[in-house]
Amino acid sequence: MKITKRQLKRIIREEKIRILREEEEVNGQAHHYPTLGAEWETAASNLAGDWIEVENKAFDTGDPSMMGNAETAKEAGEYWEAQVEAAAVALEERLVERVRMLAMQVMEEISNELIDGQFA
Repeated sequence: MKITKRQLKRIIREEKIRILREEEEVNGQAHHYPTLGAEWETAASNLAGDWIEVENKAFDTGDPSMMGNAETAKEAGEYWEAQVEAAAVALEERLVERVRMLAMQVMEEISNELIDGQFA
């Protein structure tokens, strides 16, 4: 079975997230609130994948900032794609982390409101 470079990178990102989650649980950093499921991480991965397509389509040989020091448009395009791939990893990681942080914050707020009797 052959896999594409993009599929391989996605698998690596998903495994990294899974390993980091396991490390959190092993190191006692787990909390009593539910964690985000694989659906959220898949959604972040899908968003990053869509973003990759948009950014790669945005490559413009007429834009000197995108051409860099490349001698050919093909070379510049490949360099741009590599940068976009690296940026997509950061995008996906930040999306997952920020959704986690926001979910934790909202769960704490609702728990505090529950304790204060605001739902009685």
